[in-house]
Order: sequence, then structure tokens, then C-alpha cells
Amino acid sequence: LPKVEESVTSTYITSSYNRTMKALYGDPLLFCHPKETSPNELYNAIADLLGKDKVNPEMFQIRVADAFGKPTDNHVVDRADMKPVTHGLKPKLHLVVEWVDWAKEQIQGMDGVQGKDEPEGVSGATPPSPGGAASAADENDDGYEDGKLHLKQCLELFSTEEKLSPEDAWYCSKCQQHVEATKKMELWSTPKVLVLHLKRFSYSRYYRDKLETPVNFPLDDLDLSPYVLEEPQSENGQPAQPPIYDCVGVSNHMGSLGGGHYTACGRSSEDGQWYKFNDSHTSPMQPQGVASGDAYLLFYVRRDLARAYLPVPQNVEE
Repeated sequence: LPKVEESVTSTYITSSYNRTMKALYGDPLLFCHPKETSPNELYNAIADLLGKDKVNPEMFQIRVADAFGKPTDNHVVDRADMKPVTHGLKPKLHLVVEWVDWAKEQIQGMDGVQGKDEPEGVSGATPPSPGGAASAADENDDGYEDGKLHLKQCLELFSTEEKLSPEDAWYCSKCQQHVEATKKMELWSTPKVLVLHLKRFSYSRYYRDKLETPVNFPLDDLDLSPYVLEEPQSENGQPAQPPIYDCVGVSNHMGSLGGGHYTACGRSSEDGQWYKFNDSHTSPMQPQGVASGDAYLLFYVRRDLARAYLPVPQNVEE
């Protein structure tokens, strides 16, 4: 930690919320604040910490608490008080920051806000950057079903042009200054075996989480033609093959950042059926159960190669 002057006190803020009558705590948020301050300045500093340009002091209230986080009384620190705190902030002072009722609904689904409550039964957080699962799930065009996130939407967002933020400004050698340039991810060509990695882990400066958004992906005929720049080339005198793929396997992760369990789904080259692999246990499964919120890595083989050895599957009973 950087050295600070004696007039500055290090303040810990721990985001907390209640679920089923049990208090849960997130990672501590550490920041330095001058000892000589006013309640108004403290509110503004905490608002910037919780979500700069997204959270304002009207959205929460501060109470003085004991060492266990329990408010000592019902008194709320006045956010409008601009008078300096008498003798400055006391050492080992404990403060509780609580969202006001109307703000709880407003911050749900808002990226970049620390310590926000999660609705009952909902796990995970929205991705913080364009192209994430949450921004795609909110869309309902091109005939997509309500509330369903499709792999096609992820690919479209992956290849969407975006403008760099001022913090990531690019230095232009022509005009000799930093500019907010645009960037775009595109594919030049595709391989015979394609591995797609779904972003299941979200990281920010203060917050980490496991994303469990279900993504619907095709088991057959995944067409990447709209996203590939190079025209298909012939190989060894054989006709050029379009970038169309069939799924042959999926790696699943269940759990959280602290620990979890891996399973797999695979399509057999013997009978064309899908099977679930869980440690030493193997069992047949229906294709409809392959795509889930646990899917982590998707393994595709170009269609002309996949159909050369994958037999047509028969109906299977789990």
C-alpha cells in the first residue's frame, strides 16, 4: 500500500446484503480518505468508490456501527452536512453503507457498481464490457426467443466495432497525439477443429464472479461465414469447404471462483450418440441437455470432416 500522511485515515468498506436472513459479505474495498472531512465529502468519496458516474450520494445512507457491523443507533449521517467533523474521523471508526429502497431496483443490472444486491435465486453478474452475455441477452431481434442468449449474438458482439475509452487512448504517429480510436475483432480464417471459449469468469478492480448465463449453441451447422474475411481455399485438389461446423464435445464447469467440478459431454464416433462424462461415470444423454449454463468450452469440427466419421444417431433414453 502507498504511504499516506498522518492526516489521512485508511477506511475499509465492506459491501453486505441479506439473503434468507443471513448476512453475506463481499471483498473489502480499501480507499484512503482525509481524516479532516465533512459528512458530505465522505458521501461523495464513497459514491465514487461504489460506482463513479453511476452512483450518487442520494442512493445510499451511512450509519455509525460497532465492530460487528451493527448500527449503534437509528441515526443516519446527514449527507447534506458540509461542516467539518469535530476533531476529525476517529481511529477504528466503523460505518455501515446501506442502499436506499428505490436505489436497489435501479442498480440491478447496472455494470460497474460495487456491493449491489442480487435478486433471490439469481447467481452471477453481468459482464462488464461490450460483447458480454448480459448485453446480448437483453436483445430480442432476428427472431430470437425472449430471454434466450444465442451463440450467434455472442459472435456478433465479439466482432462489433467499439470505441476505446480515454484511459485506453491510442497514440497516432501521424497527428502525434493520443486519440480515442476504434477497434474491431475479425477472423481471417478458421481451422479444421474449432474451440470456442465462453466467458464464464468476470473480473474488475474490486469484483470477481462466475457467470452462469445459459448460452444456446447449435450442435450442427454452425456457420461462421459472416465472420470470416478470407474466402475458403481448396486443399490438396479438393473443393473449398465453407466454415460450417458440427459440435463434438463440451466441457462444463460447475461451482464458483473458489472451487468447482468439471464434467464433459461428447458425441461418440461409434454410434453418434451424446454421452455425459462425470469422473468415472458415463451415461447417454439427450442432445437437448448439452447446452446449459455450465457450458465452458465448445469443441467443433468442420462439417465435412465431422460427418465423415460421425454416424447418424438413433433415439436414446437417459
